[in-house]
Amino acid sequence: METVFRLLLRGLSDLRLKPLAGFLIVCAVAMAVFLCGLFSLFLHNLDAELGKRHGTVQFQVYWTASADLARVREQWSRLAQLPGLEGFSTFTPEQALAALQDSLDGAMDFSWLKGSSPLPPTALITFAVRDHSEAFTREMYGRLKGLAGVERVTFNPLELDAASSWRRITRTLLWPLAGFCIAIAALVVGYTVRLSMLGHQAEIDVLRLVGARDWYIRLPLASSGAAMGLAGSLCALALLKAAQVYLADILYYPPVWIRIEFIPARQAAGLCLAVTLVSLIASWLAARD
Repeated sequence: METVFRLLLRGLSDLRLKPLAGFLIVCAVAMAVFLCGLFSLFLHNLDAELGKRHGTVQFQVYWTASADLARVREQWSRLAQLPGLEGFSTFTPEQALAALQDSLDGAMDFSWLKGSSPLPPTALITFAVRDHSEAFTREMYGRLKGLAGVERVTFNPLELDAASSWRRITRTLLWPLAGFCIAIAALVVGYTVRLSMLGHQAEIDVLRLVGARDWYIRLPLASSGAAMGLAGSLCALALLKAAQVYLADILYYPPVWIRIEFIPARQAAGLCLAVTLVSLIASWLAARD
């Protein structure tokens, strides 16, 4: 175990022998990972924004005008706890009347109906689309329709179709395309790191001549390769964060109102880990016969 630890440290210390070459390799890895991360940033924000606009189904629930408002409020409290809820708005008869008057821009005056609104209590309930969106919609429709005092429930089937279509597009086209780009970046990183190990060929030949075991030769190379991959990926993430901060509000104006967000921490960690692993494997394979 002590020997393994010493070999790993030797691989790291070897990076100091050729600092310029190591720096250039880290820069090359960082640029490849940065381009890959930039594409992931674009896809993440596109998926999130279209998910907000098309990845939801909204139900409009109308109670009878004579429904007991206290009982309706209790039902609203339970509905607000439903899983997958994206938005929940409620209107008492008086609030519904005020909203109707506002929508007419003052063309009609309903002040004489104050205190005796003929409009029913209403709720707008928005859910995120699930994998089986049609079954979920039917189930939720029946559940809402079965509430005491509910007169009718409506939803927009075109909105459901748009949401389902977007989910299919992201799963069958965009994310596989992202995976392909990540694979290309991984190959670029792998071959870049592997080429950097050619400078150790003379040392490898000498070690083989004296009968050194294969793992004894490869371990320092794998250590230095993994270190360069890790350093390059961290630099790429720093550049990506700087780009995200610079571009955060570039589309935040009416009517777009899109704010560029950074990729999730899990995705950033996965990208960093993948680059480090690819660099380690490429360095390990660089010492093949």
